[in-house]
Amino acid sequence: MEHDFEEQRRTTEAVLEDLADRHDLPARATLDLQFLPVAGADWAGVVAALADAGYAGQAVADEEGDWFEVAVADVPLTLDGIWKHERATTEVALSCGFRPDGWGFFVG
Repeated sequence: MEHDFEEQRRTTEAVLEDLADRHDLPARATLDLQFLPVAGADWAGVVAALADAGYAGQAVADEEGDWFEVAVADVPLTLDGIWKHERATTEVALSCGFRPDGWGFFVG
């Protein structure tokens, strides 16, 4: 199944615009990207592939299920700032059997 990066970027743009309309966003924050495993997901492989691309991530498990997340510090909260990392990590995640599930951010 092909991934639609253009649709993903449009969704990111819409979410960011909505957040900016409703909140006073900081200029920079830690971006938190989430990815869900699909059948045959390579958990060890995604860690190694992300490290090769300059990112660090971790597996997360709780009562809602299992996923993989990547935190990127000091990202400008702009479409280009977010998309740079969202696109790069999504490409890696897809190659290891994970699909993007959204992003958030935190300060501090």
